[in-house]
Amino acid sequence: MTFKKRFLCALGFSFLLSACSSIPKTPVGFQERIVETEKMNFLTWEKEGIKSKKTLRFYLEGSGKPNPDKPMALLLAEKDQSDNIIVLTRPCQYLKNKVCTNSDIWQKERYNPEILNEIYELSLFFIKKYTPSNIEFVAYDDATPIAFYLAQKYGKAKQIISVAGVLDIRSYERQNNLDKIKNKDFVNKSFVAATPQIHYIGSADKIVTRSMTERYITNLYNPKKISIKEVKGMTHDNCHTYKLDY
Repeated sequence: MTFKKRFLCALGFSFLLSACSSIPKTPVGFQERIVETEKMNFLTWEKEGIKSKKTLRFYLEGSGKPNPDKPMALLLAEKDQSDNIIVLTRPCQYLKNKVCTNSDIWQKERYNPEILNEIYELSLFFIKKYTPSNIEFVAYDDATPIAFYLAQKYGKAKQIISVAGVLDIRSYERQNNLDKIKNKDFVNKSFVAATPQIHYIGSADKIVTRSMTERYITNLYNPKKISIKEVKGMTHDNCHTYKLDY
């Protein structure tokens, strides 16, 4: 996919907000920020009072149309009592960008290398700002492979947590009768196997099931520090209502 290069204008923060659609309410204790990468704008939230040189926890939003029906990453982050939290949205969510006229960006091309690089540049903005001693990721739904991708780019992560998280993209396609998603194999499975991780799966989740998660982990070579926690009664779309033990 080729993105048409954007020429950013200096019209200010208020103009950028006026170009947004259905922005979720910012939780108490968080501040909203628009971050510009090379080709896109991203809406983010960061917890107030983040301390530098400490572990930084990123929450990654799942895909939408392009906006998610619920801002799951933000809702999960709001319940987290940790101090150092950043919430990242996906390309084309809430902000209007010219490149977003192409719906492939959040559908079959959601893992396109250029898109992944934009998300990496977004996370790098906060890494440079806070110079954390370590990083963690909490990923909802199909953002889970992106969490591993970002951790792989940085070389490590203290921990990756998925909530109703997609590990096996092919099984996810089949389970939900989705169009073929391109660039499925962009994360090294040896890296995945060696990364500490917890996967929260709802007992009532029909979109990402426990069997899908277990099958993927079973096929990893010598996996370490991987656990699955089933949450009774949790569905794919109500996971934000449960308190998760991170």
